Amino acid sequence: MILHNLGHDTCEGDYGDRGLTKGFFPGLAAEVKACAESVCSGRHLVLTHGGNRADVAEYIFPRIIEILAGEK
Repeated sequence: MILHNLGHDTCEGDYGDRGLTKGFFPGLAAEVKACAESVCSGRHLVLTHGGNRADVAEYIFPRIIEILAGEK
């Protein structure tokens, strides 16, 4: 099983800014999901935490849910 500890505090303008864009996070979720499908029969648990910007959370989490549900 892959345990993905997903916070968005490293997004541009957040308190842990590492220059990552909002678009990075759904792409990361898709990559980790693909890895899980390849190496552990799709067993993939995402824990969310970290990040202070509501606009980032409102952007990334619906997209990540779509990815994990196989809708994208």
